[in-house]
Amino acid sequence: MKTISSILLSALFVGLVAAPCASAQKRRTVKKPTVVAKTPVESKSAEQLIDEYHFAEAAALLQKQAVVAERAKTALDPMAEDNLRRARLGENMLRATERVVFVDSVVVDRADFWTHLGLSADGGRLLTAEGVKGIVPSVAEAGEVAYVNDFGDRVVFAAPDTARLLKLFTADRLADGWSEPVKLEGLGDAEEMQDYPFLCADGVTLYYGAQGPESLGGYDIFVTRYNSAVSGFVKPENVGMPFNSPANDFLMAIDETSGLGLFVTDRRQPADKVCIYRFIPSDSREVYDLSTATETDVISKARIEHLTDCLASAEQMAAIRERLEAAGNLTGEGSASGVKYVITDRVVYTSLAQFKDNAARQAAQKMLEAQTSLQVAERKLDGLRRQYGEKRSATTARDIETLEQKTAGLRRVVSEQSKAMRLLESRAIK
Repeated sequence: MKTISSILLSALFVGLVAAPCASAQKRRTVKKPTVVAKTPVESKSAEQLIDEYHFAEAAALLQKQAVVAERAKTALDPMAEDNLRRARLGENMLRATERVVFVDSVVVDRADFWTHLGLSADGGRLLTAEGVKGIVPSVAEAGEVAYVNDFGDRVVFAAPDTARLLKLFTADRLADGWSEPVKLEGLGDAEEMQDYPFLCADGVTLYYGAQGPESLGGYDIFVTRYNSAVSGFVKPENVGMPFNSPANDFLMAIDETSGLGLFVTDRRQPADKVCIYRFIPSDSREVYDLSTATETDVISKARIEHLTDCLASAEQMAAIRERLEAAGNLTGEGSASGVKYVITDRVVYTSLAQFKDNAARQAAQKMLEAQTSLQVAERKLDGLRRQYGEKRSATTARDIETLEQKTAGLRRVVSEQSKAMRLLESRAIK
């Protein structure tokens, strides 16, 4: 029989053994909260922010990089420096986005977009480099697109200067041929590239595309006006948004007869395509009020994300259609050229993109260029003949003979290339 003291000793021993186990068990059940590591959100680059029209955010990001570079006593990366310039320019342009009423748009091949503009007959014509060289023999190289006025006696085109940068030149038709090309001075920065000219019917207002320090994208559209008081053009202005963008915006034209404007851009397009937008020009420049409109809405308008939000009213469209019909220039919605390539009695193309055979497409291009040069040469020939009828001159007679030979040669080119086009394409579509 156990004594009371032995029982007490046994209980004390059991308690001492069990206490650490209970304490350990308690420590195991009470755990610290688990800290879940957050996945860092990938920040957008300055280029992405600029492409999305978030110019203020892009400028802030690049300004931080500039501060870091300054503290490290290193130069800011040239690309970052240029993006900072673009971001600041874009921020200013966005605040002045113009309210524009659009008529329609059409996506065409960049290779022949100039054939789809649908300008009225008295609005002048656009030529390729080959077309320029065909009428001004002294031109060895030219830009992508040139402009010839409706009288066919003045051409504005781009050509390389001594630094091999494209600059705008002009040449005029004289009694004994074409004048030597003269560079248009005062147009933008010395380092910028210039091309895609269009001279309005007033003979004063000049639109053109330029790529340089004042451009947001690759090419931006600029406008300038001739000042007779100084015998030169005034400082060009960037036409702003929505016409210009971080992409390439090439050409703007105003057709006085139809009362329509148009511009050509490659924004949101594949490399071989451009979009032609038609709009209603306004005498007064009305901009979006950022105090009443949200930034998201202004960005949408500046990007032309939804054309339906900016389309002309039914009344405006009816008035436009009436003017186009009166001018004989109604070519249908989204179509702007009237150029036709007759392949067979049943097959007629309206774009070079429709050709199946590459050689046939090239023949069609050469045919169209020769036709354009022929139209200019024939107008000049008519003028010389009228001049000779008023005052007979041996010099004028020689010029007429020379130009008659040239027009005959151009007609042969048109005929030969037309036949080649039909033959090659007919084989391809059989």
